[in-house]
Amino acid sequence: MASLKAISFNVRGLNTLQKRSQIHMLLKKDKCDIYFLQETHFKRGGVPRLPQVYFNKWFHSDFQKASRGVCIGISKHIPFTHLLSQQDPDGRYISVKGNIGQILVSLESLCALNKMWLKSTLSKFGEEETLTP
Repeated sequence: MASLKAISFNVRGLNTLQKRSQIHMLLKKDKCDIYFLQETHFKRGGVPRLPQVYFNKWFHSDFQKASRGVCIGISKHIPFTHLLSQQDPDGRYISVKGNIGQILVSLESLCALNKMWLKSTLSKFGEEETLTP
């Protein structure tokens, strides 16, 4: 694959079917290969069914309340093989490692609280032992 198009959005909640459909159509129209969403506001255990027409691989971290939440989506035409992932129990980040074809990639979606939290969290992404299959 010569190039990938990635898009990141703070969606400020995706709990309505109408908003999920609008975001999905926008990403498809823009021919997005990988997307990173912040502030999805999905409750733990209550992630709604996401459309699988164009994107069929989702990784998300959610919280016990309808706040926070991040998501990574990968288009079905991307030959992605999932190896490891780590979800924040507070719904602030998701880290996914895998292969696109023969290339090892790390994908992270996060919603930072402040610079100190960001620095502390980013230092974890380089530590493979913190990731679980």
